Amino acid sequence: MKIIYLTNNDTNGGAAKGAYRLHTGFIKNEINSSMWVRNKLSSEMSIWQYFINVNHKRRKFDQHIAKDLYPKWREQYSEFSSFNVRKSNIDKLINKSDADLVIFHWIGNDTISIKEIANINKPIIWRLADMWAICGSRHYIMDNDQRYITGYNKPKSSAEDIDAWLWHKKLKYLEHKQITFVCGSQWLSNQVEKSPLYKNRTIHTIPSSIDTEIFKPIDKLIAKQALRLDKRKVILFGADNATKDSRKGYDLLCDALDTLKEYCPKDQVQIVLFGTKERFTSTIHGFTSQSFGYINDEIFLSLIYSAADVVVVPSKIDNLPFTAIEALACGTPAVGFNIGGVPEIIDHLKNGFIANAFDSKEFAKGIHWVLFESDYLLLSKNARTKAESEYSVNIQVSRYIDLIKQEKLINKYSHIQKIYKKVTQWVTKSF
Repeated sequence: MKIIYLTNNDTNGGAAKGAYRLHTGFIKNEINSSMWVRNKLSSEMSIWQYFINVNHKRRKFDQHIAKDLYPKWREQYSEFSSFNVRKSNIDKLINKSDADLVIFHWIGNDTISIKEIANINKPIIWRLADMWAICGSRHYIMDNDQRYITGYNKPKSSAEDIDAWLWHKKLKYLEHKQITFVCGSQWLSNQVEKSPLYKNRTIHTIPSSIDTEIFKPIDKLIAKQALRLDKRKVILFGADNATKDSRKGYDLLCDALDTLKEYCPKDQVQIVLFGTKERFTSTIHGFTSQSFGYINDEIFLSLIYSAADVVVVPSKIDNLPFTAIEALACGTPAVGFNIGGVPEIIDHLKNGFIANAFDSKEFAKGIHWVLFESDYLLLSKNARTKAESEYSVNIQVSRYIDLIKQEKLINKYSHIQKIYKKVTQWVTKSF
């Protein structure tokens, strides 16, 4: 079985890292997977960056879209958006290849155009990392806009409403396209089921995967010493563009810290951040804090998770945030809101605390409960157990193979069966 794993890039951002982990998981389990990306950032030999060859006329048209239209379109919505209208020719390369199957992961930011998705003549598994497939241009809907569920009115032009215009483009090209969807959370699967874009499609829920041999518990005192942190309890908050991306909920965390300081002396707690543009040491709402900036080294990231006593996930909307999964794998409980796929990771009072959506006071209560009131050793044990049983790479590879067999996406069943037996043996040995 040969797989093309298509995603925008290989290492930048949670979705890219998730794609890379699963791709390498396929290879380790003797499945022929090649990762095709628009932007290659690593030196991994199994990853290929495709180049777009276009004539002068087409290049001028693309420049017009990028320089003139995209900035105007982005002004319509504050949320991060992808438009995917520029031709890439990647559909032709995929169709000419000898691959049996194509897996999409995060394909925003012009990785492939909407029309080109419809042109692919091979079986497609579209692994959704966010809501972009069912929306227009936006990757998440944060304003209770239900049009992405009920259907948008057709605009006269893209200038009138780019979200609605792109939604109708997806309806035109993808309404009858045979696609098998995989969502990282049941919450996202439910959103896809509601969408009029993909009626009667097969939708599976398979969580994201992590390497539980990298993300594993390290003694907290040793981890803190290695990071030059003192012995105070560590509240860890991390995300891409952590303090600037409003979807990640830094403002809600600050509200919670205002409440927390009323009954939690600042000499007992310190705040640690990552995913910010700069490294710094300062105070946040009276608590000593420091940021480690952007982190691409997973071993170092695992050390930070292990040094933390609680990881906070104040997202306003999210599919299946890696910070929560990686924290659990390192034996660190997490606190989050009851939104999106977060409560599918955090089991309330078992490996962390789930607060009512956007209730900052209850969020603060959850942080305090984890740090000072809970049976912390039991929480930590439960956290690691869930990560090993739900999110390890080998388990996710076996689930994808089960899906391919179940949906009969390729014809080489005997070859799949051999691979399936090997993966099953490896998964069994790991427990």
